[in-house]
Amino acid sequence: TDTISVTSAKSVSLTEHLGLNLAGFSTSMRVGETTVITPTPDSAVVSVTTSNSKIEAPSTGFTGSSVTINVGDITDAVLDFNSGSTVTITNPIIINNNLNNDTTSDIETTLYANTQLSGTGWDSNFKIISTDTVTVPTSTSGSTTTTYTNAVGVELGSSSTTINLSKPLRVEFNNGASLYDIGFVKSFDGTTQIVTTTCAADDVTTLSTTLAAGAACIIDGPTDFVLWTTHLSVAGAAKSSSTSSASSSSSGGTSGGGHGTTGAGPSGASRGLGGFGGI
Repeated sequence: TDTISVTSAKSVSLTEHLGLNLAGFSTSMRVGETTVITPTPDSAVVSVTTSNSKIEAPSTGFTGSSVTINVGDITDAVLDFNSGSTVTITNPIIINNNLNNDTTSDIETTLYANTQLSGTGWDSNFKIISTDTVTVPTSTSGSTTTTYTNAVGVELGSSSTTINLSKPLRVEFNNGASLYDIGFVKSFDGTTQIVTTTCAADDVTTLSTTLAAGAACIIDGPTDFVLWTTHLSVAGAAKSSSTSSASSSSSGGTSGGGHGTTGAGPSGASRGLGGFGGI
C-alpha cells in the first residue's frame, strides 16, 4: 500500500488518509486513438461509453463472483485478456449491449465460469460490440427461398478467426420473441449458420453436455429470444420469410450472393461491423 510519512513517524495508507477506496475502481486513459480502461480485479461493473475502447483484463482475472460490462451505442470495443490464443474465464462475465443509450440493455451475453476460449492465431482481444446492420444471406431449398430481415447481433470474439468455447455462451435479445424467429452465427469469413433448433434447456449445465462443438440452438419466447452457441464471431437473431416458386429447379443453399434486407433491432440507430483500430 502507498504510504506517506508524518511528523510522528507513523505511516498511514493514502486511502486511509484521504478517505479513498480503490476496490472495484476502473481507470481510463487515452493512448493514441484508443481509450484504455483498466479495472481492478474485484470490479463488479465496468462501463464502456466511448468508441475505440479497450478493457485491459486484470492479469489475475476478475476475482468477484461475476463482472458486468455495460457497453453503450458505440463501435469498436474489445476486452483484452492479454493471454495469447487460449483464455480460461474463472468467473462469469456478463456483457450488456445497449443499442439506444437508454436505461435498458437490448442484448445480454453471458460467458460462464471455467469456459475456455480459443482461436487459431487469436490475439486474445475479445470484441464486445452490437450491430443492427449485419446481413444474413438468402437461402434456397428446392423451390423455397427464405430471406431474413430485422437482423441484429452482437460481434463477439475476433474478426479474423473463429473462437471456439468449451461451454456454450448465452445471448439474450430482450423482448425479442415477437421480433425474431431464427438465430444465426456468422463466422469471420462470412459463413453463416442459420439456427432453428430448439434448445434442450435454458441452462449451461444441460447444454454443456447436449450441445455439440460447433452447434447452436434457440429459445423463442415467451418474452425474450435466446441464442446459445459454442462458437463465435457474430451471434444474432432475425425474422425469416419464405416464398415458393413451382418453376424453381434450384436446390441447396446460395453461395452468399443475395442478402435479406436489414432493419433496426429492438431499438437504436444502425451501425456497421467496423474493425477495431488504434491499438
